[in-house]
Amino acid sequence: MPLTIAILGASGAVGSALSTHILRSDLMEPFDRLQLVGHGEENSTGRLLAIRMDLMDAFDDHRVQVEVLPDVSSSDADLVVMAASAPMPPSLANRREMGAINVPVFRHIAGLCAEHLPNAAYIIVSNPVELAVKIFSDAIGRKQVIGMGAEQDSLRFA
Repeated sequence: MPLTIAILGASGAVGSALSTHILRSDLMEPFDRLQLVGHGEENSTGRLLAIRMDLMDAFDDHRVQVEVLPDVSSSDADLVVMAASAPMPPSLANRREMGAINVPVFRHIAGLCAEHLPNAAYIIVSNPVELAVKIFSDAIGRKQVIGMGAEQDSLRFA
């Protein structure tokens, strides 16, 4: 049975790098699907189409299907990697401010995921990781959500 991995925030620096690393790692088999998920805006879809073209040029021989989806409601992923966040202002003073900026984004995306992908497994890489894990766990269920962060993230958040 083919595996489908969706990357939320694939148009950003972390998400686009992650898509390359996933394909480079041979984690996916032929006919598996990698979904680059936008946030419903035309500019993110355009960037994702460009990323898809680059990935297909570099990894076409892997025969992994790379798809661009306008938003999470179109996804049918088994595994979702959450790399999305709000744009951060250059004047950002600390991670507490980062969390305050990202709370509405995390809640919105977690709600959409709970509605459209209630059975998927989730790996959270968005910062602050612990905050995103808490919001996603509350919306989807704690047994489906894993945070991927460093010990420094936990120390900072504490």
